[in-house]
Amino acid sequence: MQISQNTTNTIIYDKVNVFSYFLFGIPFFVLPIVLLLWATLKNFTIIIFPLMLLIIGGYFYFRICKAFIHIIIGKPMIEFTNEKYVDNLNGFSLRWSDINRVSLKNGKAPFVVFNLKENKRLYSDMNLFKKLFYKFERNDLNSIQTNIRYAHGKNSAIFREIENRFKNVKP
Repeated sequence: MQISQNTTNTIIYDKVNVFSYFLFGIPFFVLPIVLLLWATLKNFTIIIFPLMLLIIGGYFYFRICKAFIHIIIGKPMIEFTNEKYVDNLNGFSLRWSDINRVSLKNGKAPFVVFNLKENKRLYSDMNLFKKLFYKFERNDLNSIQTNIRYAHGKNSAIFREIENRFKNVKP
């Protein structure tokens, strides 16, 4: 975990993890696109299987590509200041004052879960595409989650850093 010296803390991406997922995802995202194009040219009835793979793999690969681009341009995965928490991978930010509780959820992937005081403002800022795909990872309507699978460092250390910041700035 990289922590800067000013009042903004950052958590960077784990480059090896992101690059391996990026390379691993190519056959599961690029191959269905090729099959989809080939299927439409040959026979329209076999389009369903590549289309399903494309939809499932597309969301996964979109996030990996976004993380890959962030690594190239040097943008951290997570930033937090005394005022807010910014998740650059998922594209949202939360004011510390809008959060009731922070917890760690280890399931299919490690998530930092933010239980919100009021979720209307957060979800009204999201576009329809984000709302649709974020439902795959959402815990419930009163929380929002950050997948820390791609973060550099141990999950418990990353969570403790976020939790400590929350406790220190909590009104």
